[in-house]
Amino acid sequence: MLINYSLPDTWSEFINRFRCMIENYTSPLVSEANVNWTRCTAYSFMDETCVRQFPKVVQLMKRLGGKLPQEFLNYYEKTLEDVEAKKLALGISVCTKLKLFGKCELSSCEMRHILSKKVDYCSNLPKNGTIKFRVAQIYSVNSFGIKILEVKDVDGNLCQWQLYDNLQEELNDTLAKKKQCVFDVDVGAWYAYHALKDNVYLRCSVLKITHFEQITKRAMTVSIHCLDTGAKFDVSSTFLYKLPPQFNNIPPQVIDVYLANVVPTDSDDTWSHYCKSKVESLLTDANYDEDDAFLMGRILLQLTNNLWLENMIVYQTLETSDLEVIKLNLRKVLLQQGIANVNENSLHLLYNLCKKSDIVLPSYALNVEQKTINRQPQPQWAHLDDSDCIQVFISYVESPSLFYLRIVRFYDVFEDFQEEIQKNLQKPFYPEVGEIFTNKCCLVKDAIGGDFARCIVTEVKDEVVKVFLVDYGNCETVMKSELKHLPDKYITKLPFQAIECRLWGIEPDWDIWDIHAIERLKDLMFEPNESYFRILHANVYKKEEAASTGGLKYAVVIADDFNGNLLVINQVLIDVGIATTLHGEDIGEFSYRKQILDEEEDNDSLPEIGIMIIFTACSYFFF
Repeated sequence: MLINYSLPDTWSEFINRFRCMIENYTSPLVSEANVNWTRCTAYSFMDETCVRQFPKVVQLMKRLGGKLPQEFLNYYEKTLEDVEAKKLALGISVCTKLKLFGKCELSSCEMRHILSKKVDYCSNLPKNGTIKFRVAQIYSVNSFGIKILEVKDVDGNLCQWQLYDNLQEELNDTLAKKKQCVFDVDVGAWYAYHALKDNVYLRCSVLKITHFEQITKRAMTVSIHCLDTGAKFDVSSTFLYKLPPQFNNIPPQVIDVYLANVVPTDSDDTWSHYCKSKVESLLTDANYDEDDAFLMGRILLQLTNNLWLENMIVYQTLETSDLEVIKLNLRKVLLQQGIANVNENSLHLLYNLCKKSDIVLPSYALNVEQKTINRQPQPQWAHLDDSDCIQVFISYVESPSLFYLRIVRFYDVFEDFQEEIQKNLQKPFYPEVGEIFTNKCCLVKDAIGGDFARCIVTEVKDEVVKVFLVDYGNCETVMKSELKHLPDKYITKLPFQAIECRLWGIEPDWDIWDIHAIERLKDLMFEPNESYFRILHANVYKKEEAASTGGLKYAVVIADDFNGNLLVINQVLIDVGIATTLHGEDIGEFSYRKQILDEEEDNDSLPEIGIMIIFTACSYFFF
């Protein structure tokens, strides 16, 4: 039995008292031992002189599973509150472990563990919503120094956020003219630190005095936190200068943020060096510090100069468009790779501390889903000039009443354009196509040629979509997964090439076109026994509303300069008996200008073309 009358001043002396019991203690593993000698009993008598030691003794009793009277527990809570109130009065900062994990289990922690509405409420920082930012410092797995770039409230509205881009330059200019040394350093005060290596002045706050002079008791070495870079290190107090008054009212440009509810996997209250280096590697691999990269996060709490975020997602703006793609979902990867666990109780403990301190918490739920909806630009469609004869070729045929032409003089431009699209698709981190909906412009793979071509989604049914190939005129039915993202620049750079047309002055013998009429028109797509398009000549007789494209539908007369003989296709279809004359539409004479051939390349120079649907060419059907 051990009886403590009062308690010693130090915890070590209290523990040493238990050594006397070892001499009289018998191990229960010895069978001959009397059962009374295998038990230990200790009594401690405490009075008003044991106020300082009392909390730690109670914590020991609670860890050992001892049951204490309620009045002891009440007195224990009151004692802790008095201790924390003194820390608050002295201006001691909130405990870092409390910020990270919602609690601190160190019985002798010198930091503060209660909150104050007056001290811990900061009006300069956003209270909720989402922020766009860049990472300036990586302190640990779930602790970072960031610079806010943009703030949106819970409704998705952009909030005013002031950036002080010239702060560093102005501070250097001011202190270069006049500066005043600091002799008495106060913890928590703001100063200007002179970094000799770069010869710049940095605003900083003093976190702690680490070393005093023996005689004067003045601070010799201090730990500082640079307000505008986020860096933390120890410096000599001789490099500290008084901060000019005009710089005291500018809020810190780098603030500390915490990844809420993320804790170590081993139930520890500290992060290993390996975990921190892993996070640094993840962010580096995601190019988080590139000029075209930024991060986004939703605010879950704001206290002092700190924010707690739900997640940190790295985005990058692609060179080819203004599209922003996700490079890293930090929280998701930390959990997937077993670097961290989730403890939802951490943030709730901080919420409870806020309520005890009468700090009103705002609503953190987003009223609208804040996601970027990329509205695609309005496409332009190629058109036919009704004042001239135009060299064209047929890209796709449904019938003589609906087929698609392309203009010959844009052929080479289109081929270069297609090659650029294929190269762009090979770039790393090519964006996902996103949500599929009607009238969305995408890329779809050519089943024959293997290249991707521009298309418009015309119908969506579950995972199956129907698309219209805007540069050829045919439709395809594919799976959603087969579509690729089409950057905005490739919608506007070149008009959609397929031109919707019909043959002027003819109609079918019956209500629908005979298959022979359709096949005969398809035969005009290519040169006989060749795989390149046949050059034809078109005159526009009428412009109508298009059914498939966003442009116009043209009623045209098409002619073929075959072996020096000008043949009007519309009239020939009538002559061979597979079409009849349409009342009110006179074909008349074809307006043909011979010099067109001199301005264009010869037929033999037209390269072979891989298209979406290839039909076998046959001999010209009129002979």
